[in-house]
Amino acid sequence: MAAEGYLHLYTTSRPRDPSNVLRQMLRVSGANSASAWATPSELSEWELFKLSKSANGDFEEIPIRTIGAEVPIGEAHLLSSDEVCLRLDMADTHIDDGLPEEVAKIPRDIRNGFQLAHGLSIWFGWHDIFESAEEENGHLFDRPYISIVFLGFGCPANWQETRNSVFRIEKLRDIQESFEQITGPLRQCLYWDI
Repeated sequence: MAAEGYLHLYTTSRPRDPSNVLRQMLRVSGANSASAWATPSELSEWELFKLSKSANGDFEEIPIRTIGAEVPIGEAHLLSSDEVCLRLDMADTHIDDGLPEEVAKIPRDIRNGFQLAHGLSIWFGWHDIFESAEEENGHLFDRPYISIVFLGFGCPANWQETRNSVFRIEKLRDIQESFEQITGPLRQCLYWDI
């Protein structure tokens, strides 16, 4: 069974100075460059999902506009605006060094083949976090303004115990605290897309 996992640290609070907050977050990430995409923030992916379920149709995803493959970190904050959710994917981060290895220490009978990848994404602007694998009709976690997203691969044997185990990892708490100094309190969620 092919699956992707998404670990989000997020806040529903819009910062007073979004560009400055994003600039600081990117500095903390330790990345040199990012691939950048944007989605319209006035569109709700959750609402589109619910409409597709009620019509028994295919889920129509929100259009994604590619901005650039190698946007310098020092300039990426200039791309933010209230009209879009800016999605910055960074493979060369350093703040997450050691996190995938800590996830791999979770007993295999719990996490099965689930593993986090190196790197992270920052989603900056209004967006939905929801899943439709565990709950057939979907579950909306929240509509945050900021998400720090870690991508994973594989499907765990025990989803809830995998979540609990990941949330207990000290390295994840350290990463969360580093970002919280900039964003304020962050919530956590971990879900899979199959």
